[in-house]
Amino acid sequence: MFLIISAGQHNIWIWQQFPLDADVVLNLAPMWSGTGRLARLDRRQDKEEGGQSMTQDRISVPMLFTDPLPDLLVLRHGETEWNLTGRLQGAQDSPLTELGRAQAFRQGEILRIMSLDDWDWYSSPQGRARQTAEIAAAGSGGGPVQVEPQLREIGIGNWAGRKRAELIAESPALFDGPPLAWYDHVPCGEGLVGLAARLHGFLSGLTRPSVLVTHGITSRMLRCLARSLPPDAIGQVGGGQGVVYRIVAGQSTCFDAPPENTKG
Repeated sequence: MFLIISAGQHNIWIWQQFPLDADVVLNLAPMWSGTGRLARLDRRQDKEEGGQSMTQDRISVPMLFTDPLPDLLVLRHGETEWNLTGRLQGAQDSPLTELGRAQAFRQGEILRIMSLDDWDWYSSPQGRARQTAEIAAAGSGGGPVQVEPQLREIGIGNWAGRKRAELIAESPALFDGPPLAWYDHVPCGEGLVGLAARLHGFLSGLTRPSVLVTHGITSRMLRCLARSLPPDAIGQVGGGQGVVYRIVAGQSTCFDAPPENTKG
């Protein structure tokens, strides 16, 4: 049995895993000031290479915030050279392509129509995100951009730099589950729960409306958390490059072109 506790600014979120013979229902209501939520612990069988199976027990519940989050604008970096070739990046980096720079410029155009004078700007420290943030901020008249390590992409261990197609050919069973669930099987990877805990701590500390420039999986998880969705819902959350997601009071809107008459 192991227990992971993520302590944010205002609340604590707990994930547990147990070697149990049956499903279990746990009452976690005290953690959320009387929300009365129940968390169901489900068993999942994942096939390993060689025909053996591995059992995982997981609670999938939203990470809630005591105080409402400020309005958020979430951007993924533009297309990179490794995106073009299907190579996983993780903690590694590759430069934006010409299309990627154009996508960042379009994000700046989208943001320019919004009134963002009092907004804070944060970017992942990785080069592709910082370059996107600089282009978008210049195009929108926003900034300055603060580098925030918590916005880095999910860690994928020694799979960073590998081509996804090669990994699927080597270990097809690991990719048979729900969309993006394979991130929990990456050797020495951070995993979706670890990513969610990291981002929950960051979001808990925000006090002003913020523009967040980040990465594909990190962007999805940020939006899961801001919408009170559990981490396991990440595969149901849209992505895309050159677009801007706006989250207000738990509701998300995707802009792929400059909106009309939008106030910040």
